[in-house]
Amino acid sequence: MSQFFFPAGIGVFSEIGFSIFEYSSENDCVFMIQLNFTPFPMLTTERLVLRRMSADDAPEMFFLRSDAGVLKYIDREPAKSVDDAAAFIEMVNKGVDANESIIWAITEKDNPKLIGNICVWNVQKDH
Repeated sequence: MSQFFFPAGIGVFSEIGFSIFEYSSENDCVFMIQLNFTPFPMLTTERLVLRRMSADDAPEMFFLRSDAGVLKYIDREPAKSVDDAAAFIEMVNKGVDANESIIWAITEKDNPKLIGNICVWNVQKDH
């Protein structure tokens, strides 16, 4: 399990999803609040940046979503064009805007070109 700190509280990534929790000192309890990915949580490591996906990522996303090696263990049809990749990016960003899912573009710190992505898409807001 990993924790990230957001303005609303603590974000917790685990094998079952992503939740944001807030501590109430008045009631001495922790409660889950509504997911909010605005502003988009950009994450950085020593050498990587995880940022919001943009339309500029479509050529690299097309490569990833059409490469047989990348798709070997993923049950999905390969992308047929850069337009397919652009439509995918638009779709996932709508999910982010609606707080239904989140997908990060992975880049190296010194190069903004997309090298991969990671997402949380099966978010359960209530337990």
